[in-house]
Amino acid sequence: MVRFGAYRELVARSKNFVARVAGSGPDDDAVASDDASSSIKDLKWRPPPLINRTERFGVLWSGKAGSMAVTFWFLARLGLLDAARQYGRNPHNYRIDVLLKDPNYQTGVSTCDPAALNWLRIIRNPYKRAVSSYRHVVRHGFDDAEIEKYLGISIPESGLSLQEFLDYLLAIDVVACNVHYRQQLHPLEARVAPRRVVNIDEENLLAALDAFESDLGLPPLAPATRATLLAELERESTRHHKPLDMNDSVAETRFRRSDSEGNWPGYEMFLTNEAARRKIERIYAKDFAAYANFL
Repeated sequence: MVRFGAYRELVARSKNFVARVAGSGPDDDAVASDDASSSIKDLKWRPPPLINRTERFGVLWSGKAGSMAVTFWFLARLGLLDAARQYGRNPHNYRIDVLLKDPNYQTGVSTCDPAALNWLRIIRNPYKRAVSSYRHVVRHGFDDAEIEKYLGISIPESGLSLQEFLDYLLAIDVVACNVHYRQQLHPLEARVAPRRVVNIDEENLLAALDAFESDLGLPPLAPATRATLLAELERESTRHHKPLDMNDSVAETRFRRSDSEGNWPGYEMFLTNEAARRKIERIYAKDFAAYANFL
């Protein structure tokens, strides 16, 4: 009986530790309001916000807007950075396969009041994000069948231009499409006001994250954890190719998947085309309006 009692106490302590890490423990002063209850469904809208209930903050993020770096930082705040790194090089795999399926994390999300959290919003300039999304599509082949059907081309054979990609985006609902080129404005932003908005094209992301932590009075990451995080962020930054110098606008040039293995023209080379810029403004009109003060 003594041994069984000790084992039961150990199990209870372990469960409490996991609950604290995931942020699903009791929250005495977090009584959900009607508005908060109705916004829970928005927490499941893709991409789902990252919730750290223990430290009382949430992160609204978007694909092609520093999402890998932000996910590494978020996992570091939860004490899960080492586990994520052991799981694989892409932190989104750990987020999707492990974190989002963890019962304690799920409970923490489903029972939290979004209005009681401090929100960090990570955004990117819609012009540059559109080019980044296009390059991602060319490289990885997302939605090839749908794009080919709309444009009447074979992407592996002919390649795809930025102009053609933008034409496709104009024809679909960017509110509910692939997260790599989905509208940045999230439904939850109609219910909560971000405490801090970070435009990664204008600010150093790590410095902005440090400022957010300081603003909330959160303890800094342990030196060893921060060193590991810095190493991952540096590795992530080296994935991006140096700009390929080209003299003319390349928005109408078709690039093939094989081209993505080398250097690309810089963002500005794609964006010197006025027609391309106007299309991006139409596609992401709500993003331009919502984040006008930060662009």
